[in-house]
Amino acid sequence: MAFGQDASHWRPVCWNSFPMLSSDGVISGIVSVDLSFCVPTLEAQPSRPLDMSALTWLLTHDSVIRSLRLHNCQLYTEELATIFNAISEAPDSCKLEMLDVSFNNYRSEKGSGALAQLISKSRLTCLKMEVVSSTSAGGCSVATSEVVLALRRNTRLRELWLSGNRLGDAGVETLMQVFAPGGHSCLQVLALRSNLIHTRGLHAINQALWKGRQLKKLLIGGNFFLTEAGGKDGLEDLRRLVPHVDTGLPAFMDSAALMVEHVAQM
Repeated sequence: MAFGQDASHWRPVCWNSFPMLSSDGVISGIVSVDLSFCVPTLEAQPSRPLDMSALTWLLTHDSVIRSLRLHNCQLYTEELATIFNAISEAPDSCKLEMLDVSFNNYRSEKGSGALAQLISKSRLTCLKMEVVSSTSAGGCSVATSEVVLALRRNTRLRELWLSGNRLGDAGVETLMQVFAPGGHSCLQVLALRSNLIHTRGLHAINQALWKGRQLKKLLIGGNFFLTEAGGKDGLEDLRRLVPHVDTGLPAFMDSAALMVEHVAQM
Protein backbone atom coordinates (compact mmCIF):
# COMPACT_ATOMS: atom_id res chain seq x y z
CA MET A 1 0.00 0.00 0.00
CA ALA A 2 1.43 3.37 -1.00
CA PHE A 3 0.61 6.74 0.51
CA GLY A 4 1.90 10.29 0.24
CA GLN A 5 2.16 13.01 -2.35
CA ASP A 6 4.62 11.02 -4.47
CA ALA A 7 2.63 7.76 -4.52
CA SER A 8 1.79 6.68 -8.06
CA HIS A 9 0.34 3.23 -7.38
CA TRP A 10 -2.15 2.51 -4.63
CA ARG A 11 -3.56 -0.72 -3.25
CA PRO A 12 -5.78 0.20 -0.26
CA VAL A 13 -6.78 -1.98 2.66
CA CYS A 14 -10.39 -0.83 2.57
CA TRP A 15 -12.53 1.15 0.16
CA ASN A 16 -13.44 3.83 2.71
CA SER A 17 -9.87 5.12 2.82
CA PHE A 18 -10.28 6.94 -0.52
CA PRO A 19 -11.03 10.41 0.93
CA MET A 20 -8.09 10.09 3.36
CA LEU A 21 -5.71 10.55 0.43
CA SER A 22 -7.19 13.88 -0.58
CA SER A 23 -5.44 17.18 -0.07
CA ASP A 24 -7.81 20.15 -0.08
CA GLY A 25 -10.29 18.02 -2.01
CA VAL A 26 -7.88 16.86 -4.73
CA ILE A 27 -5.82 13.69 -4.94
CA SER A 28 -2.48 14.09 -6.69
CA GLY A 29 -0.06 11.70 -8.29
CA ILE A 30 -1.96 8.39 -8.13
CA VAL A 31 -2.07 6.88 -11.61
CA SER A 32 -2.95 3.27 -10.77
CA VAL A 33 -5.52 1.94 -8.28
CA ASP A 34 -5.74 -1.82 -7.69
CA LEU A 35 -8.72 -3.08 -5.68
CA SER A 36 -8.47 -6.66 -6.94
CA PHE A 37 -9.82 -9.19 -4.42
CA CYS A 38 -10.68 -6.29 -2.10
CA VAL A 39 -14.15 -6.93 -0.63
CA PRO A 40 -16.01 -3.62 -0.26
CA THR A 41 -17.43 -4.51 3.16
CA LEU A 42 -16.64 -6.95 5.94
CA GLU A 43 -20.31 -7.67 6.56
CA ALA A 44 -21.24 -11.31 5.95
CA GLN A 45 -24.41 -10.39 4.04
CA PRO A 46 -24.18 -6.74 3.02
CA SER A 47 -27.26 -4.95 1.76
CA ARG A 48 -27.35 -4.34 -1.98
CA PRO A 49 -26.43 -2.26 -3.79
CA LEU A 50 -23.22 -1.47 -1.94
CA ASP A 51 -22.23 2.11 -1.22
CA MET A 52 -19.97 3.12 -4.12
CA SER A 53 -19.61 6.76 -3.01
CA ALA A 54 -15.94 6.46 -2.01
CA LEU A 55 -14.97 4.98 -5.35
CA THR A 56 -17.05 7.42 -7.38
CA TRP A 57 -15.54 10.24 -5.31
CA LEU A 58 -12.10 9.08 -6.36
CA LEU A 59 -13.05 8.89 -10.03
CA THR A 60 -14.45 12.42 -10.04
CA HIS A 61 -11.63 14.05 -8.02
CA ASP A 62 -8.44 12.49 -9.36
CA SER A 63 -7.77 13.54 -12.94
CA VAL A 64 -4.52 11.59 -13.39
CA ILE A 65 -5.69 8.04 -12.67
CA ARG A 66 -4.96 5.90 -15.74
CA SER A 67 -5.70 2.40 -14.44
CA LEU A 68 -8.45 0.98 -12.19
CA ARG A 69 -8.57 -2.73 -11.33
CA LEU A 70 -11.68 -4.14 -9.63
CA HIS A 71 -10.87 -7.77 -10.37
CA ASN A 72 -12.90 -10.24 -8.26
CA CYS A 73 -14.41 -7.78 -5.78
CA GLN A 74 -17.78 -9.55 -5.37
CA LEU A 75 -19.52 -6.70 -7.16
CA TYR A 76 -22.98 -7.06 -8.69
CA THR A 77 -24.62 -5.34 -11.63
CA GLU A 78 -25.92 -2.36 -9.64
CA GLU A 79 -22.45 -1.60 -8.27
CA LEU A 80 -20.80 -2.09 -11.65
CA ALA A 81 -23.38 0.19 -13.29
CA THR A 82 -22.62 2.87 -10.70
CA ILE A 83 -18.93 2.64 -11.55
CA PHE A 84 -19.64 2.71 -15.30
CA ASN A 85 -21.84 5.79 -14.87
CA ALA A 86 -19.25 7.58 -12.72
CA ILE A 87 -16.60 7.07 -15.38
CA SER A 88 -18.99 8.10 -18.15
CA GLU A 89 -19.93 11.28 -16.30
CA ALA A 90 -16.41 12.16 -15.15
CA PRO A 91 -15.08 15.58 -16.18
CA ASP A 92 -13.14 15.97 -19.41
CA SER A 93 -9.93 16.04 -17.37
CA CYS A 94 -10.41 12.34 -16.49
CA LYS A 95 -7.65 10.28 -18.11
CA LEU A 96 -8.72 6.76 -17.11
CA GLU A 97 -7.55 4.38 -19.85
CA MET A 98 -7.78 0.88 -18.36
CA LEU A 99 -10.69 -0.68 -16.44
CA ASP A 100 -10.71 -4.29 -15.23
CA VAL A 101 -13.96 -5.58 -13.68
CA SER A 102 -13.33 -9.27 -14.41
CA PHE A 103 -14.64 -12.05 -12.13
CA ASN A 104 -17.59 -10.06 -10.80
CA ASN A 105 -21.34 -10.63 -11.28
CA TYR A 106 -22.84 -8.77 -14.23
CA ARG A 107 -26.28 -9.17 -15.79
CA SER A 108 -26.73 -7.50 -19.17
CA GLU A 109 -30.47 -7.02 -18.79
CA LYS A 110 -29.76 -4.59 -15.93
CA GLY A 111 -26.39 -3.12 -16.86
CA SER A 112 -26.28 -3.00 -20.65
CA GLY A 113 -27.27 0.67 -20.86
CA ALA A 114 -24.58 1.76 -18.40
CA LEU A 115 -21.97 -0.38 -20.19
CA ALA A 116 -22.92 1.11 -23.56
CA GLN A 117 -22.59 4.62 -22.11
CA LEU A 118 -19.20 3.72 -20.65
CA ILE A 119 -17.97 2.60 -24.06
CA SER A 120 -19.46 5.66 -25.77
CA LYS A 121 -18.35 8.42 -23.40
CA SER A 122 -15.17 7.31 -21.64
CA ARG A 123 -11.56 7.56 -22.79
CA LEU A 124 -10.89 3.88 -22.12
CA THR A 125 -8.42 2.13 -24.40
CA CYS A 126 -8.64 -1.21 -22.54
CA LEU A 127 -11.74 -2.83 -21.01
CA LYS A 128 -11.55 -6.20 -19.26
CA MET A 129 -14.80 -8.02 -18.42
CA GLU A 130 -13.72 -11.67 -18.24
CA VAL A 131 -15.92 -14.23 -16.45
CA VAL A 132 -18.62 -11.74 -15.43
CA SER A 133 -21.73 -13.13 -17.15
CA SER A 134 -23.43 -16.51 -17.51
CA THR A 135 -26.20 -16.81 -20.08
CA SER A 136 -26.84 -20.34 -18.85
CA ALA A 137 -28.18 -18.79 -15.64
CA GLY A 138 -30.88 -17.00 -17.59
CA GLY A 139 -28.98 -13.83 -18.35
CA CYS A 140 -28.50 -12.05 -21.65
CA SER A 141 -25.22 -12.11 -23.52
CA VAL A 142 -22.81 -9.37 -22.50
CA ALA A 143 -22.75 -8.46 -26.22
CA THR A 144 -26.18 -6.81 -26.43
CA SER A 145 -27.23 -4.80 -29.46
CA GLU A 146 -26.72 -1.46 -27.66
CA VAL A 147 -23.24 -2.47 -26.50
CA VAL A 148 -22.34 -3.57 -30.03
CA LEU A 149 -23.60 -0.27 -31.43
CA ALA A 150 -21.44 1.62 -28.93
CA LEU A 151 -18.42 -0.47 -29.92
CA ARG A 152 -19.06 0.19 -33.62
CA ARG A 153 -18.95 3.94 -32.97
CA ASN A 154 -15.98 3.89 -30.59
CA THR A 155 -12.62 5.02 -31.96
CA ARG A 156 -10.59 4.91 -28.72
CA LEU A 157 -10.93 1.36 -27.38
CA ARG A 158 -8.01 -0.85 -28.45
CA GLU A 159 -8.43 -3.90 -26.20
CA LEU A 160 -11.60 -5.79 -25.24
CA TRP A 161 -11.34 -8.85 -22.99
CA LEU A 162 -14.52 -10.97 -22.79
CA SER A 163 -13.23 -14.48 -22.04
CA GLY A 164 -15.36 -16.90 -20.04
CA ASN A 165 -18.73 -15.21 -20.62
CA ARG A 166 -20.56 -18.07 -22.40
CA LEU A 167 -21.28 -15.96 -25.45
CA GLY A 168 -21.99 -19.00 -27.60
CA ASP A 169 -22.31 -18.83 -31.36
CA ALA A 170 -25.27 -16.43 -31.24
CA GLY A 171 -23.42 -14.04 -28.95
CA VAL A 172 -20.33 -14.12 -31.13
CA GLU A 173 -22.41 -13.46 -34.24
CA THR A 174 -23.87 -10.39 -32.54
CA LEU A 175 -20.46 -9.22 -31.34
CA MET A 176 -18.93 -9.55 -34.80
CA GLN A 177 -21.31 -6.86 -36.05
CA VAL A 178 -18.78 -4.49 -34.48
CA PHE A 179 -16.61 -5.13 -37.55
CA ALA A 180 -19.37 -4.79 -40.15
CA PRO A 181 -18.94 -2.13 -42.88
CA GLY A 182 -19.77 1.39 -41.76
CA GLY A 183 -18.39 1.02 -38.25
CA HIS A 184 -15.48 2.92 -36.73
CA SER A 185 -14.06 0.37 -34.29
CA CYS A 186 -10.28 0.43 -33.85
CA LEU A 187 -10.04 -2.73 -31.73
CA GLN A 188 -6.61 -4.35 -31.94
CA VAL A 189 -6.90 -7.03 -29.22
CA LEU A 190 -9.96 -9.21 -28.61
CA ALA A 191 -10.09 -12.01 -26.01
CA LEU A 192 -12.86 -14.61 -26.46
CA ARG A 193 -11.43 -17.64 -24.65
CA SER A 194 -13.81 -20.22 -23.16
CA ASN A 195 -16.98 -18.80 -24.70
CA LEU A 196 -18.79 -21.92 -25.99
CA ILE A 197 -17.81 -21.10 -29.58
CA HIS A 198 -18.42 -23.86 -32.15
CA THR A 199 -17.48 -23.86 -35.84
CA ARG A 200 -20.56 -21.74 -36.56
CA GLY A 201 -19.19 -18.97 -34.34
CA LEU A 202 -15.73 -19.36 -35.85
CA HIS A 203 -17.26 -18.93 -39.30
CA ALA A 204 -18.93 -15.71 -38.13
CA ILE A 205 -15.56 -14.39 -36.94
CA ASN A 206 -13.88 -15.21 -40.24
CA GLN A 207 -16.71 -13.67 -42.24
CA ALA A 208 -16.60 -10.45 -40.21
CA LEU A 209 -12.85 -10.06 -40.53
CA TRP A 210 -12.96 -10.79 -44.27
CA LYS A 211 -14.96 -7.58 -44.65
CA GLY A 212 -12.00 -5.31 -44.08
CA ARG A 213 -11.57 -5.17 -40.31
CA GLN A 214 -8.40 -6.80 -39.06
CA LEU A 215 -7.40 -7.36 -35.46
CA LYS A 216 -3.76 -7.62 -34.47
CA LYS A 217 -4.37 -10.20 -31.73
CA LEU A 218 -7.22 -12.64 -31.06
CA LEU A 219 -7.23 -14.90 -28.00
CA ILE A 220 -9.66 -17.75 -28.65
CA GLY A 221 -8.50 -20.88 -26.79
CA GLY A 222 -10.77 -23.13 -24.75
CA ASN A 223 -13.61 -23.20 -27.32
CA PHE A 224 -15.39 -26.18 -28.87
CA PHE A 225 -14.41 -25.56 -32.49
CA LEU A 226 -10.82 -26.54 -31.70
CA THR A 227 -11.89 -30.21 -31.59
CA GLU A 228 -14.76 -30.15 -34.10
CA ALA A 229 -14.84 -31.12 -37.76
CA GLY A 230 -13.94 -28.11 -39.84
CA GLY A 231 -12.46 -26.30 -36.88
CA LYS A 232 -8.88 -26.79 -38.00
CA ASP A 233 -9.55 -25.39 -41.47
CA GLY A 234 -11.47 -22.46 -40.00
CA LEU A 235 -8.61 -21.74 -37.65
CA GLU A 236 -6.14 -21.73 -40.54
CA ASP A 237 -8.36 -19.21 -42.34
CA LEU A 238 -8.39 -17.10 -39.20
CA ARG A 239 -4.61 -17.14 -38.95
CA ARG A 240 -4.47 -15.62 -42.43
CA LEU A 241 -6.64 -12.74 -41.22
CA VAL A 242 -5.15 -12.00 -37.79
CA PRO A 243 -1.38 -11.70 -37.25
CA HIS A 244 -1.49 -13.28 -33.78
CA VAL A 245 -4.10 -15.95 -32.97
CA ASP A 246 -3.66 -17.43 -29.48
CA THR A 247 -5.42 -20.77 -28.85
CA GLY A 248 -4.00 -21.33 -25.39
CA LEU A 249 -5.56 -20.73 -21.99
CA PRO A 250 -4.28 -17.73 -19.99
CA ALA A 251 -1.02 -17.97 -18.08
CA PHE A 252 -1.90 -15.35 -15.45
CA MET A 253 -2.97 -16.15 -11.89
CA ASP A 254 -6.62 -16.85 -12.73
CA SER A 255 -5.90 -19.50 -15.37
CA ALA A 256 -7.26 -22.15 -13.00
CA ALA A 257 -10.54 -20.27 -12.71
CA LEU A 258 -10.88 -20.04 -16.47
CA MET A 259 -10.12 -23.74 -16.76
CA VAL A 260 -12.93 -24.49 -14.30
CA GLU A 261 -15.22 -22.32 -16.41
CA HIS A 262 -14.15 -24.20 -19.54
CA VAL A 263 -14.77 -27.59 -17.93
CA ALA A 264 -18.22 -26.38 -16.85
CA GLN A 265 -19.00 -25.73 -20.51
CA MET A 266 -18.25 -29.30 -21.56
